[in-house]
Amino acid sequence: MESERRTNEFRREPGYNGRVVPGSGLGSAKILERPGVAWGVLALCLLVTVLSWQVSLSQLHRRGRERFQRHVEQVTEAIHTRMQAYEQVLKGTEGLFAASEQVKRTEWHDYIRSLDINQRFPGMRALGFVGRVPHENLDRFLADNRTDGAPDYEVSTGWPPKDGAGTNAVHYLIQYVEPSQGNARALGYDLATEPRRREAADAACDTGDAALSGKLQLIQSEDHLPGALLLLPVYRNGVTVTNVAQLKKFAAFSGTD
Repeated sequence: MESERRTNEFRREPGYNGRVVPGSGLGSAKILERPGVAWGVLALCLLVTVLSWQVSLSQLHRRGRERFQRHVEQVTEAIHTRMQAYEQVLKGTEGLFAASEQVKRTEWHDYIRSLDINQRFPGMRALGFVGRVPHENLDRFLADNRTDGAPDYEVSTGWPPKDGAGTNAVHYLIQYVEPSQGNARALGYDLATEPRRREAADAACDTGDAALSGKLQLIQSEDHLPGALLLLPVYRNGVTVTNVAQLKKFAAFSGTD
């Protein structure tokens, strides 16, 4: 039969050992049986595995960096948006001063209360008004505040706040602060006695724009919580300023922390 004839042909071939194997497969099997070749194949497989792992790890790191960068951008944008909102609140106080010959303590209280800052502006602890007071006018400034609803109004300086006006040529005194609950300790504090607060006040004076302080400890917080101070210069009603000297002379500040 045809199958027996083919088997007999295989048997007649030299080196036949009783196994029927396709001609090319026998050579490949013998090559793979060599120790050096087997180790080479194993090394190649390991190399491919390592390269694949490195590519996957690189892609994972890249995706991680992209997610982190997106998160940083989102946080930065949120902070920027919130600071813009705070600045708009401060600019709103300009209208209060423009509509009044002299804003009294009760007017400031009523205006800030109407803003409901605790609910509408989270992160804003207080909104205050800072008077720029030349040292020679200090006694009159204190007397005016004591007759304007703050009979115990005094100047506090340094950190922690200490009684005493010091001898600064110009004082930056917190005249009003609302909400008063939890912030009363800030009343009368002289920003000029603390470098970062003074720097922000001077920057606002020099530019006429809002200025943000560096990180500082909130003077009204018993736990000395960290915060920052945003100051916007406010000028006397009817005064037009045209140079830095006038900016400094007529400036007072609306501020938030």
